[in-house]
Order: sequence, then structure tokens, then C-alpha cells
Amino acid sequence: EEILLEQWRRVAVRPVTNILPFHYHAVPGRLRTFIARLIGKLKSRCDTNPWSPDPRSLEFLRALLCALDGGVVNRWPEGKTWAFCTTHDVDTIHGFRLIPQFRRIEEDAGIVAQWNIVAAHYPIDWGLLRSLEEGGHEIASHGLLHDNRLAFLPPDRIEERLKRIRETFEGRVTLRGFRSPSLFTSDALFDLLPRYFDYDSSLCDVDEDGWGGCRSLLPFRRGGIDELPITLPMDSSLIFQGCAPHVVLRRWMEKLQWIKAAGGVAVLVTHTEPHFSGNAPMLGIYRQILAHVRRDPTVWISTPSAIIRAASRARND
Repeated sequence: EEILLEQWRRVAVRPVTNILPFHYHAVPGRLRTFIARLIGKLKSRCDTNPWSPDPRSLEFLRALLCALDGGVVNRWPEGKTWAFCTTHDVDTIHGFRLIPQFRRIEEDAGIVAQWNIVAAHYPIDWGLLRSLEEGGHEIASHGLLHDNRLAFLPPDRIEERLKRIRETFEGRVTLRGFRSPSLFTSDALFDLLPRYFDYDSSLCDVDEDGWGGCRSLLPFRRGGIDELPITLPMDSSLIFQGCAPHVVLRRWMEKLQWIKAAGGVAVLVTHTEPHFSGNAPMLGIYRQILAHVRRDPTVWISTPSAIIRAASRARND
């Protein structure tokens, strides 16, 4: 439980973007990527982590406990042995305009996605979101403004923003899940999320910077809300590291093999912005990863909500 709740990690500090006198999206996306790569190189030279739990050890412990409790029961429907879902963080209007391109790739592969939408940072085409929902896709929240301040606000101001998100989407599309902007979280945020959302997906199983991560390949309860961990390296994290598209694809493929072997759920996050995955080379490898998953007869492909429900039923059984 201490590992799942990230109690082992170093205390989080406020990001630089949190203290800027302007919205950090005022800086062009490609310049932000360059700055993030530079900061990453500097951090790698000066940071040392005294202890980082081995994610494979946690999965081994989980399997051992299940075996002692009478054996592992398959948790996925249709006799499938692992699960997959694809999700998108739509941070800006530039990313919103590229939704149809990602949608075509997914529907060509017979797959639906989850779309994390920022409520008050750009104009929203509600007709497009309703069309996605009618096609089986899932709409979720990516915060109110994506200014990276939400998790660090006093509880009353956090709740004020969550209420505004609900009011914005109410009567337009169904909003089930939440993903915090830039994945910044806090105990105060987690205390309030269950009042407004069915599940959260703001934690990685392994943070790319090595300073955090719940180390779980399966959904779990965090306080009063279900948590669906992000289990594949995010496109943004890999791009910030300087990975070329073919390296991004290789990293995804390698992690898929482990998730498949462990019977977990592969949660893919791509950003629809042009400087992340909204460009021809990255869209090409996105098409490849979906085709690869689609060909696997052992995988259950679904939406975050359905995956959480299936995992919850398996836990209760």
C-alpha cells in the first residue's frame, strides 16, 4: 500500500510552470520541448534517488499473494489475458483541431479512445465531442486551465475548479474520468476527486524521472476513487528525453511485452499537439502500435471505465 500510494517517493516540489506570472502555454511548444530536455539533462546529473522500488518485484509479490489466496483468476472478459486502452491528453486548441486525425487511425483499427479535454483553456467543439461519444469513445477531464496550478491550490480553490469543470460539461457529454494536467497531484486533490469523478488516471506505474510511480500494472483504489495507472511511457516524456519516433515505438513495444506477461493493463498516453504526437512521423508509429495490439488474440481492448469495472469485479470475486 505504501508503494501504491507513492509514500516512498521524494516530496514533490512545485514545478517552475506553477510560479510563472503567465500561462506556460504562451511559450511555443517546440521551445518548451527544448527547455524540458535541457532541464532533464541537468537533473540527471545532480539527482540521486536513494531507493526506487522495482516494479517487477511488486508484480511478483502480487502474484505470490494471489497464489497463497487460492490461485490467480483471470480478471479480463472474454478469456483475454491482458488489457489495453489508448488515451489522449488534448492540452491546447492546436491539439483539439487534430482530434479527427487520431480518430481516423483508431477507427480504422477498430479501436476507441479516451479523450482528456481541458474545460476552459480553448474553444470546445461540443458537436465533435458528442460525435466521439456516440462512436463509443470516452470523454474525460484534463483540468480547467492546464496551468499546472490545480494540485497546489488550497482545498477550497481546488473544489471551485472541479465544480466549474462539471458545470462546463454538464448536459453536453458524459464525463467519467479525470487526469491532472502534467500529472501533478496532491493529497488535497485526491480527497476531492471522488465527489466529481468515477476514476482518476494521473499516476504512472513508473515515472520517467525515477522519482515516483505507483509500480502497479493494474487499477486499484486510492482513498475513495479508482486509479488507472499510466503503464506505457508517455509520448511527451520520451520526446523530452530526445527519443526519435522509431525509439518511441521500440520503448512501447518492449513495455507491452512485460505488461502482457504480467496480465496487466497497458494504458497508452499520446498528446495530440503537433510538437508531440500530432505530426506525420509520430502518427505513423501510433498507427503501428495500434495495429500490433489489434493483431494480438489474447488482449482485451476497451475503455478506461470498462477496464476499471472489470478489474474491480475480479478483485471482489
